[in-house]
Amino acid sequence: MPYCVASSGDHLKMQTTLSLTKLWPQFEGRIFSVTEVPRGKPFPDVFLLAADRYGVDPVDCVVIEDTPLGVAAGVAAGMQVFGYAGSIPAWRLQEAGTHLIFDDMRLLPSLLHSSPKDSSAALLNP
Repeated sequence: MPYCVASSGDHLKMQTTLSLTKLWPQFEGRIFSVTEVPRGKPFPDVFLLAADRYGVDPVDCVVIEDTPLGVAAGVAAGMQVFGYAGSIPAWRLQEAGTHLIFDDMRLLPSLLHSSPKDSSAALLNP
């Protein structure tokens, strides 16, 4: 499954964050920033850019988001949105329109494989 990061942060912030978590090697060359698009979240521009670059139809994408603005952007992009409630109340993500809420990242692989849609790409927001 193709995957990438589509974030409100700039490229340096994403590299720093992903390096601190030792995830940079998995995402290097697979990051998209709102600095590359005209409008930031809650507009869908960064998610649509990522889907376009990967040649994937937005309806076949899953967005994993941890903010209401990001959830709104994913929904506006026509993508399925999984809301990660690890550091934010689940109700805030639900109000923003998330399709599924989870609070344990260890569940993400099984959630992606059992997604109601046949998702062909995942967009993450660190």
